[in-house]
Amino acid sequence: MTKAHDALCLATDNTPISNNIKRLLRLIACDDVIMAFKDGSYLVYKYNDISYRQDKLIIAQSDDLPFEI
Repeated sequence: MTKAHDALCLATDNTPISNNIKRLLRLIACDDVIMAFKDGSYLVYKYNDISYRQDKLIIAQSDDLPFEI
């Protein structure tokens, strides 16, 4: 289990915190975000301009990143 998996488990829990994490990332970045962890894993926030409810949090490896870091 990577750190990105741990963060995704917290963020996708069926609690209000998961929506708050997406709202916070939307407010701060207003775009896609890559969170890099020390163990080499990445958590990618994919922004959707329609609604934060349609935003995605996905786990990626360096080869799978949807955009350059």
